[in-house]
Amino acid sequence: ALLFNVLQRGSPPSFCHTGTRSCWGNVGGVGHLELTLRSRKEAAPPGSYTKRLFEDPVLLRRKLLEEANELAEAETPDHVAAEAADVLYFAL
Repeated sequence: ALLFNVLQRGSPPSFCHTGTRSCWGNVGGVGHLELTLRSRKEAAPPGSYTKRLFEDPVLLRRKLLEEANELAEAETPDHVAAEAADVLYFAL
């Protein structure tokens, strides 16, 4: 088996000659969420909640634990989906 580790460069980081992260079109799903978070991190104004979450690991940990607890207590499929999305968002 082969394993390729690719360091993508540029802004946004890209691998393909077209300047995209993938040669197979735009990134969707979790990859798109990751790109959104990166752009928000770069554009977050000082003192904003987003900036604080990225800079304060204790605050981020507390928020992630809060959301994980809410997921554990969710009872309907829609509530489970919403809380799972929150956990994923803060885990990234």
